[in-house]
Amino acid sequence: MRKLVSVLTGGALAAAGLVGVAPTASAAPAAVAAYGCTGNLVQTTPVTGPGTGVWANFQLYYTTTGGGTYCGVLVAKKYVGQKHYLELRMDTKPSPGPCNSTSPNDCGMYLQYAGPVKVANAKDKCLSWAARIDAPNGDSSVTGANCD
Repeated sequence: MRKLVSVLTGGALAAAGLVGVAPTASAAPAAVAAYGCTGNLVQTTPVTGPGTGVWANFQLYYTTTGGGTYCGVLVAKKYVGQKHYLELRMDTKPSPGPCNSTSPNDCGMYLQYAGPVKVANAKDKCLSWAARIDAPNGDSSVTGANCD
């Protein structure tokens, strides 16, 4: 709870002009710590499904700590609360390896999100990433890159 309080006091409460007001226990952990990522949000990419809009969003954060660290999460927008396959892979190589490789990844059956996936020592390097969501009526994936 101490971490939650310090994050809210230093960031969200100050921005809202509520410094000095204690956070409640109902604060959503995802909103507080960006699903475990720190730093600046540098990219949001939708993962769209066939004919049904946005299924998930890939969110990429960057911080200069750790020699430059990228952190990504794949956040479901549809089928939240229903276990479905989410896959997030990232690397500073030209393309991230498969889920069973040594590339940083998070792949599995989740209710809401996959990640955080972190790649440290990434300053002055390009990051490649791949995100996938499988749902009851199909699957969808997207790939991309981001350079510091």
